[in-house]
Amino acid sequence: MTSQLRFWSFSVAMSVLALLQVGEGVAHVKVELYYESLCPYCAAFIVEQLVPLHNLFGGVDNKYFEVELIPFGKAKVMFNTEVEEGNFNLTCHHGAPECEGNKAHTCALQKYSKKDAIDFVNCSMALSSWNDFTWPLPEPFISKDPTCITNLGLNQLVMDECVSSPKSNVMIARHGIRTLDLDPPLYYVPWIVIDGQWISKQFRLAKKDLKSIVCNKLKQGGVESGVCKVMML
Repeated sequence: MTSQLRFWSFSVAMSVLALLQVGEGVAHVKVELYYESLCPYCAAFIVEQLVPLHNLFGGVDNKYFEVELIPFGKAKVMFNTEVEEGNFNLTCHHGAPECEGNKAHTCALQKYSKKDAIDFVNCSMALSSWNDFTWPLPEPFISKDPTCITNLGLNQLVMDECVSSPKSNVMIARHGIRTLDLDPPLYYVPWIVIDGQWISKQFRLAKKDLKSIVCNKLKQGGVESGVCKVMML
């Protein structure tokens, strides 16, 4: 077999493998978002970019673009006992209301389906009036105001039981450990990690134009998407 034929055979095999991976529902780009429930910049990013783009690609379980949400941000935690006991002191960047919001988001991500959880986070962030954010911050609206839960047809009792349970503290602590273990350390929210890496230049662009980042990564991986084709027109 000639070297040219061997190269052609290898290229075909790799193309088939890529197609099989796509068919198995393996997302080619993963975005991890570290954020806070009352952060105006986080709200703008989620409502204007992240969720609309995720929906354009087909939403949950699409084969191109996966989203993972980690609500904690610049909160500080001091453990009194083991994490699994849920006994610790937590202070949040925007005060107690944000701690309540982070907990509600965490409960949604744990107790609702992934689609419902993302919809809930998107709805509650939209309620924060990020486009004309003022001080002082509003009272906790995410767990006490049932607007999003009602509009999305979710179970209010599930949310209430979760946010009042000690287990929700354990879930928050796990988000905290994961956030505090970031390398480089988080210094800004939203903190956007793409395919397991935080790169300064990529991060700055993603804050303004996440779609171009995702589409460029798909292109580099040899994956075509109708969403990206529209962008190039």
